[in-house]
Amino acid sequence: MRRALILVMLLSLILAACAPQQQAPTPTPRPTNTPTPTAEPSPVPAEATPEAEMTAEATPEAETMGRADTEATPEAEMTPEAEMTAEAEAPQTIADIVVSLSGAAEPEFTLLLAAVQAADPAVLAALSNPDAALTVFAPTDAAFEALGEETITAVLADQELLTSILLYHVIDGIVLSTDLSDGMTAATLQGADVTITIVDDMVMINNATVVNADISAANGVIHVIDAVLLPPSDEPEAEATAEPMAAEMTPEAEMTPEAMTGMGSSDTTMEMANSVMVSPGGDVVIGLAAAFSGEGLAPLGIDIRRGAELALEDRPTVTVGSVEFTVKLDAQDDLCSADGGQAVANRFVSDPQVMGVVGPMCSSACRAAAPIFDSAGYSSISPSCTAADLTTSGYASFNRAVATDAAQGVIAAEYIYNVLGARRVATIHDGSPYGEGLVAIMSARFVELGGEIVAADAISVGDSDFRGLLEDIAAANPDLIYFGGFPAEASRLAIQRGDAGLENVTFMGADGINTQEFLDLAGSAAEGVYASKSIPASSDALDAFLARYVETYGEQPPAPFHANGYDAVNLLLDAIEAVGVIDANGDLVVNRAALAAYLRSVSNFQGLTGVLNADGSGEMSSADFGIFQVREGALVEVAIGRVAEGEVMIEPVE
Repeated sequence: MRRALILVMLLSLILAACAPQQQAPTPTPRPTNTPTPTAEPSPVPAEATPEAEMTAEATPEAETMGRADTEATPEAEMTPEAEMTAEAEAPQTIADIVVSLSGAAEPEFTLLLAAVQAADPAVLAALSNPDAALTVFAPTDAAFEALGEETITAVLADQELLTSILLYHVIDGIVLSTDLSDGMTAATLQGADVTITIVDDMVMINNATVVNADISAANGVIHVIDAVLLPPSDEPEAEATAEPMAAEMTPEAEMTPEAMTGMGSSDTTMEMANSVMVSPGGDVVIGLAAAFSGEGLAPLGIDIRRGAELALEDRPTVTVGSVEFTVKLDAQDDLCSADGGQAVANRFVSDPQVMGVVGPMCSSACRAAAPIFDSAGYSSISPSCTAADLTTSGYASFNRAVATDAAQGVIAAEYIYNVLGARRVATIHDGSPYGEGLVAIMSARFVELGGEIVAADAISVGDSDFRGLLEDIAAANPDLIYFGGFPAEASRLAIQRGDAGLENVTFMGADGINTQEFLDLAGSAAEGVYASKSIPASSDALDAFLARYVETYGEQPPAPFHANGYDAVNLLLDAIEAVGVIDANGDLVVNRAALAAYLRSVSNFQGLTGVLNADGSGEMSSADFGIFQVREGALVEVAIGRVAEGEVMIEPVE
């Protein structure tokens, strides 16, 4: 037990170190041509070409991400600056390159070489095998040093664990930078997948950023990364591919599938390593990611945070066995953006004490955060990310306590066509996954009903002058303008549509503008605007909650997601109490895989928003949607829409 607990602590440090550091090197730009990976990647030359040369002086900031040449010339030699120790005319294997750079005046892979040499001999054999075809994600010395000297020493001393970690950095087959695409996964020799995330020009492998790519070797390609990757503990015992190792392995050195996956006898240790431990008297930490800044966005995040705060006011502790632990909320601003979602996710996964996360708030942030949470084994429950594809993209970490836009968009289309009688609609979205996805769903259903989309435009968040766009829309003579986005841009569109002669054209949005902030920003131009939102089931508990909300914060909720935030916190606390155990020392131990499995199997959860049931994909809510109209400066509910067995029903509210 003592050895297992020590390893838990060591691997917790590894988890913390795996997040990009605040002073991380500038990521290398990614080529713009990004084809879908093929089953047979392009071959790598037997010798490195001049274009692929690395020098000892080269920094990640100075490197560019170019594709390795497919035809190497016999004359190609590594530069003197790189101080390669191998013969210039000899093919440079991956092991040769690591050894050479480890002996340079400014070593880059000294600790990686030490790790390879301390691991099972089959690892070095594979990297040295000239007949192999491998892709290696190579952590720099700085990446290893971030673990701390004691952790490095301890991990180097555990050959089985070290071998598992190293094999998680190797893919069978050659994958160049131009073969990478956002969201793709690749199977490693350890048996578990790594996930590629591409945000703008930054390429990430799980939590690590690629800082130098396409370093050509005789037996594969190297991509340099800025963090050590840690295999997930909850992967099944999959059979890893042993063929790349076969050529250099003696019978004594052969590894079984169990050994290659790093599970086998250390299965319990790895499972514990992916657990959160809270000592007696310690706090259970829940992360909260939402937008607390930005015009039109802050009220949405503040509303969610208030719902979470009221949940903890009702339930300040969790009880496992007979032991109580105080719950603490760690709230971070996700900026309602992909960059913000990524940054907040990296912050949370670098803290091994965070049990799970409520949020992020916007679908763009959820999409960027999900691969990071996936790779670290963390679970999230968003109270407001409604983009339909978030639960169809295979994210293991993502759950939501809010209804999907797959329903909201369809209900909006039915209301526009069948109730408002519009036949010609112009659409505008703000470029976000939320806005674009919602508009796409509404448009498809509207056309299916017999309507026509006469104009389809996109704007950018932060834009303020839409008169030219609105004049173009006016020329299309629409009956209604449908907008997918948030209050700041929606209010300006509502105001400026009068300048384009569209003041009598109906304007409609969704939950992103169903806020007091939209009313305040748009003023009199908001009058008559429609906006949908998911609505909680009526109950005495909800009435009491809303009364306490007003009493506590001195105002009506400024946005629609307070009850969803309340439910998300309680779902997470239920999961902790259900899967947590108290060990012999009185510590609370919560296994992340068990927590994730619980959330994916939630049944009959009696929430403020209604009864929640997980379907295994991350969906939990099947709430109705209300259609609201601004009347005399207030959002008034005028209809309720629901989808049941594929049929849409719209009921007027008297």
